Amino acid sequence: MKSVNIKKQKGFTLAELVVVMLVIGLLLYGLTTGFGRFRETSKETIMKSFILDKFPSAVSSHIARIGTIAGITKTDIVNNGAKADTPWGDSWTVTGPVNSRLTLTIPLVSSSYADVTGSDLVSSIISAKASQIVSISYDSTSKNLTLVVQGA
Repeated sequence: MKSVNIKKQKGFTLAELVVVMLVIGLLLYGLTTGFGRFRETSKETIMKSFILDKFPSAVSSHIARIGTIAGITKTDIVNNGAKADTPWGDSWTVTGPVNSRLTLTIPLVSSSYADVTGSDLVSSIISAKASQIVSISYDSTSKNLTLVVQGA
């Protein structure tokens, strides 16, 4: 009978190491992109709360205190409880009033998924059927969300 000489392997082959590193890399990629979208969704929720709750409440507080919407500024709105910046760190603007309506412009340029975020916000705000919102639109060229809000 012939004896077979079997060597005991003392480690991993290069191919095995490459496969393991590839699998780990794919897992990390999947986790980081998924986590980034999760963070973006959280910021969308904060922005939706600002549009539907904080902004109208701050305008109403100003009107209750002053008695009119005339001459309202961003500073007045911020002083009545609204945050001065978006969750992405951009500064929103307000113009008006014209016929008791304010135009709120929210830049989404710093959002990693600006177009998705813009369309998500438009659809979720429309579905919320907020009575104070006269119109809402998203411009994918300027990356701005624009709302016309009834002030009083």
